[in-house]
Parts: sequence; C-alpha cells; structure tokens
Amino acid sequence: MKLLSFLYFQILKLRYKFNISWLEKIDKNKQYLVFPNHQALVDPQIIVSLIWQKINLSPVISQTYYNIPVLKQFFKLMWAVSMWDIQRWTSSIEDINKSLEWIKNWIKNRKNILLYPAWQLYSQWYEVIKWKKSAFNIVKEIDDKIEILVVRTTGLWWSHWSKAWNWETPNFIKTFLKSILILIWNILFLTPKREVNIEIENYTKKLKNIKNINEFNQILEDFYNKDWEEIIKYNRHFFYFDNVKNKKEPSLISWSIKSISNSNKIDENIVPKEVKEKIIKRVCEIKEIQKEKINLESNLINDLFFDSLDLAEIKAFIQTNFQNSDNPPITSLKTIWDLCIMAIWKSNNNEKLKDCEWWKNKKIYSLIDNLN
Repeated sequence: MKLLSFLYFQILKLRYKFNISWLEKIDKNKQYLVFPNHQALVDPQIIVSLIWQKINLSPVISQTYYNIPVLKQFFKLMWAVSMWDIQRWTSSIEDINKSLEWIKNWIKNRKNILLYPAWQLYSQWYEVIKWKKSAFNIVKEIDDKIEILVVRTTGLWWSHWSKAWNWETPNFIKTFLKSILILIWNILFLTPKREVNIEIENYTKKLKNIKNINEFNQILEDFYNKDWEEIIKYNRHFFYFDNVKNKKEPSLISWSIKSISNSNKIDENIVPKEVKEKIIKRVCEIKEIQKEKINLESNLINDLFFDSLDLAEIKAFIQTNFQNSDNPPITSLKTIWDLCIMAIWKSNNNEKLKDCEWWKNKKIYSLIDNLN
C-alpha cells in the first residue's frame, strides 16, 4: 500500500506543485487522529497518499464514494471506514451512531484515523464547523497516548474538483476521468500545475482538554481559515490553450451559508398551532434552549446550530409523531417552518423511503399467500 501511495502521489505531482511542512515529524511508532480541512474532492487523494508513505492511515469515507466499485477495493486495502452519507440523508440517527462507534472501535484497535470535522466539502472559501460535534465527541474518548494532527490544505478551492468550479459537488467519476484526459492531452509533463500548500501541525495539547464544543470547533476553524480568502484562481488545464480565460465564480453555491439562509415563504395559517408547538418543544429539548428564542423563521443551522445528528433526530421525531408527515431531502430543511411543513405533508419534494425489514417480509408473505 505504501508503494501504491507513493506512485499515486507522483502522478498527482504532474498536475500539482506541492509545498509541504511538518511531514517529516510524523512518527510511525505513534498513533494519530488526523483532522484535515476539505476544499475539494481531490484533497483526500492528496492527503491520504502523502501520509500513507509515512504511516498506515484509515480514512473515514462517505458511502457515496466508498461504494464506487473499483475504488472500494482500494479502500478495503487501507482499512477505510465507511460512513453513512449524512448530507444526502440516506441514513437514520441509528445508522450514524453505528458508524461513529465503528470509528471509535478502529481507534481502540490502534488504527490511525483520518476524519473530516466538517463532514462536507467547502461551500464557500472558508471552513465552517461550528455546529458539528462528531470530532469533539471522538476526541473526548480517545486514549491520552493518541496524538491529534490538523492539516490545512490551500490552493484547491478554485479547482475543478471543488464547488467553486460549478456551484455544486463535482461528479467524482467524471472529474477523475477528465483529470486523466488533461494529463494525456498535455503529454503528461507539460500539464500546467496548480500550487498547493499542505501544512501539518500537532494540536494534541490544544484540543485534548477542551470541554466546550464551540471552543473546540473555533480552534479548528481558526487554523483552517488562517490565511483568509484565496484570490480567484482558475488555472488553465492545457499548456497550449487557456480554457478558463472567461470563467466566472458561481453566484450561489449549494450548502453555502448564503444558500441555507434562503428560506421558503412563511404562511402561519397553514400550520396547526399544536403542530408548531410540538415541533418547537422538541427542538428546545434537542438544543437545550428556551422556546422564546425560537420562531418559524429560525434557521436550523445558522441560528440554532443544528448538526447532522440533530437534523437526523428531528426528522425521525417528526416522522414518528406525525401520521401525515412526508420525507423531504435534508437539504430542504432549513427553518422551523420547513419542519412544520414536513409534518403536515406540504413539502415541495420528497425522497423515497427505504423499505424496512418487516415490510420486506410482509411483502414476501403476501406474495406467498397469493401463490397459494
């Protein structure tokens, strides 16, 4: 695996000019928990292939990418941990907690773990972690001998692997194939290079004894966002042709602070009073806040600091307690109003619910009865 990592990193160097600091201080006799920022889909490829040359490293990978047929074999070789895709809402809170337990068990088994505290790609030029708690909860339970490394990668925000290229998460397979073609079209060694800085620091002492989640996340954000905003830099892909000369940045990027701040129009007459009160009461219990601080316009992420687990919990609560509730994608749940609309089957779009085991059995039994 170390040889494969070395070879793949050499291929990446055909496209990127790397400036790397602190890598030589990583000790193969120690156990590490690695927290990188996540500018683009290519940065896990860079960080994992780089650090694997020093130590064995098990990355935590979303199921969306883990289950890609060819890649899955490589992920198994590096003992990667498959994580339910929280942002796409393909999981329940039980599924998410199960994945987190897998991570904790991997750490107990002396594995070096790479985990993204934000659990998602950059949706603006800076990293946002303030409402996430997975990294904080894991650090609370790790052994004192485990050291924490933080990794800041810069220079990739304007690449075609990022949301800054085309406002949404790039398609991994298409972008990967495009990258191979770019190398071929440039006869490999003539490929224009993008400069990428990788800074690794040991933050064990700074993060180990933090008791407050907001302080913990702020320390990470301060590290990741230290260099402030990157200037717009769409690098050309061909040595003989400037294909990005007239390219402009997207006006709105999916899951950005600006995007999740755009809420639906509110009509209080649609939602019964008892529905609104029941949902607000549960939100208050989840976030441990007073109901006077909440109204229908309260943004779940920006105002109430909901993270993925909170969203999973409130969605499960609504589907359990409201008979006529629907199943909107998690990306459409932005405000208290959206939760209320979900509870009364008024959402604009819905996802298909997965069959549970008892329902599958019920359909089988029904089929048998019909055959008889």
